[in-house]
Amino acid sequence: MGLVLAILLVTSLAGCASFETRSYKVLTGVASTVNISRLAWNDYVAQGHATTNEVIAVRAEYLKYQSAMNEAHVLVDTYQATKDKDAVTRSIGLVTSASLAVVNTIAIYQNR
Repeated sequence: MGLVLAILLVTSLAGCASFETRSYKVLTGVASTVNISRLAWNDYVAQGHATTNEVIAVRAEYLKYQSAMNEAHVLVDTYQATKDKDAVTRSIGLVTSASLAVVNTIAIYQNR
């Protein structure tokens, strides 16, 4: 999963559409991955399979992901004024890492 997201990040930012458009597409793909994992996690929790500590751990990773995603959106939104591609790219990398932490934490608990 991590390799797929890394490849998506690199190839998406190197396309011919505008930098902002490519950035938003990467963020949308990452968000979709996290949302699918969270839906499965919510079902798992609703079925009574998760412990309280597991729920807290997934929530903590998700909050880190949300914070990184919010920062990335701000940087992409302000890109026209700043033209700071490096900051946007680094931020998208942080979002990708944070999303992997969410997905991997969920996978660990669901596959125990």
